[in-house]
Amino acid sequence: MGEELPEIPGRDTILFSSWVFVAASLLLLAEFVLIYLGAAQELYYESEAKVAWATPHVVSILGVLEAVGWALGFVALIDWLVWHAFDAWGKSRGALWAAALKLVASVFFCIQPASQLGDPRSAVLVKGLGCAWSNFAGICFFHAGNVADALRVPLPDGLAHANWPSLGMYVYVSATWLLVAADALAYFDFKGSPYGAPAAPKIGRRQLELICPLQMAGASLLAVGSLIYVAWARRGRAPAAAGDRDAPLLGAVQA
Repeated sequence: MGEELPEIPGRDTILFSSWVFVAASLLLLAEFVLIYLGAAQELYYESEAKVAWATPHVVSILGVLEAVGWALGFVALIDWLVWHAFDAWGKSRGALWAAALKLVASVFFCIQPASQLGDPRSAVLVKGLGCAWSNFAGICFFHAGNVADALRVPLPDGLAHANWPSLGMYVYVSATWLLVAADALAYFDFKGSPYGAPAAPKIGRRQLELICPLQMAGASLLAVGSLIYVAWARRGRAPAAAGDRDAPLLGAVQA
C-alpha cells in the first residue's frame, strides 16, 4: 500500500493561493526582464534599449497585474488561516499579522505602475516607471511579513512533506532580501522629486548594474517558493470529516 496522504484543512484554498502566487511571481519576473531590456539600459547601463517594445507602458501593465495577483493571493491566504488553519492547528496572531503585512505590500506594489499609467506624459514618471517610493515601501512590508513568518518556524529538518512549508518560507525570505537590496538601490538612485528619496546617497555605477540581476533572482526565488507550497498542498488531502486530527503538519501557522 502507498503512503497515506497527509490531511490539509482548506486544501483547495491554500492551493489556489499558492498558484496565484506562482502567477504573480512570473509576472514580476517578466516585468523585471522587460525593465532590463528597456528602461534599465538608460537608467543603469548608459545604453539604449535592447528591444523597442519593452516600454514603460508595457512594464506598468504587468506591474498592475502582478500587484493584483499578490493582493488576491494574500486575501485567499488570510481566508485559509482564519477559517481553516486556525481551527486545525491553533490561532496565531503572528501568522495573521505576517499575512496582513504582505497584503499591505501588494497595495504599495500597485501604486508605482498605476502612477505611470495614470500620467504617461510625465517625463519623471515615465523614466522612473512610476513614483519610486511605493515599490520600495512595498518590498519592505513584504520582507517584514516574510521575516515574521520565518522567525516562527524551525529550519527545515530534511525534505519530509511536513517540512516543505518551512522550506518554502525560507526561500521566500531569501527572495525578498534580494528584492529589498535591488529596490533600495533603485529608490535611492532615483532623482525625480517628489517621487524619489529626500536625500539620496551617491550610488555607484557598479551598484546600479546589480539592480536588474538582483530583481530577476528575487522574482525567480519567489516563484520557486510558491511552487514548493503548490507541491505541499497538492500532495495533501482535505480532511474527510471534522474531529481528531493528526499532529500539526504546518509549522508556519504555529504560535
